[in-house]
Amino acid sequence: MNEKMPVRVLERVLNDFCVGVLIRLGVPTDDAMIVTDNLIEADLRGVASHGVVRFPIYVKRLVDGGTNGRPTIKTVRQTRTTAVIDGDNGLGHLVGVRAMEAAIEKASNDDCVFVAVRNSNHFGAAAYYAEMAARNGMIGIVFTIGAINHMAPGGGAEAILGNNPFAIAFSASGDFPIVLDMACSVAARGKIIVAAKEGKPIPSDWATGPEPWTQRRL
Repeated sequence: MNEKMPVRVLERVLNDFCVGVLIRLGVPTDDAMIVTDNLIEADLRGVASHGVVRFPIYVKRLVDGGTNGRPTIKTVRQTRTTAVIDGDNGLGHLVGVRAMEAAIEKASNDDCVFVAVRNSNHFGAAAYYAEMAARNGMIGIVFTIGAINHMAPGGGAEAILGNNPFAIAFSASGDFPIVLDMACSVAARGKIIVAAKEGKPIPSDWATGPEPWTQRRL
């Protein structure tokens, strides 16, 4: 299989393009900038599986009406140290940012805070939100549960488990926080998407197949 040659694009050019596309689809400018920053930040960190490679997927969902481009994100329940955020089926990046902002505000009194999100969508790299807490001198812990089961258990052949990635971040003495962002599988599904787009083979232990009942889940 021939590998496709990568194309280098200036950060500002890519940023302007993605923001412009989202605005054309009805996403408010500030929201479009948050989504784009999330994706490009992942690419700049070398996490291409959660970068702009996913942009066409988000665009298609907006075009098809599967995602609400102008959500009313609101807190539906809360206590002093907890909250439930309803994302109104908006882009997950926006909902994730609002949820972490609420958590940071509640944790400003040195409390341990828990904020849950419902009615949202794929939110990119979890590290983005954990780092928001770290930049405020806090420890950020972020979990997400996928909407589908696409991971087979050890020794199994059928996908019956969610990947359920998580991230942890806390500030350090240097310029950058210490961050852990990982999937619960051998490799994130996004890495398989990247390999497919680039025409590259994947290691044999990254996915199951070619049996029909597993192949359709890749």
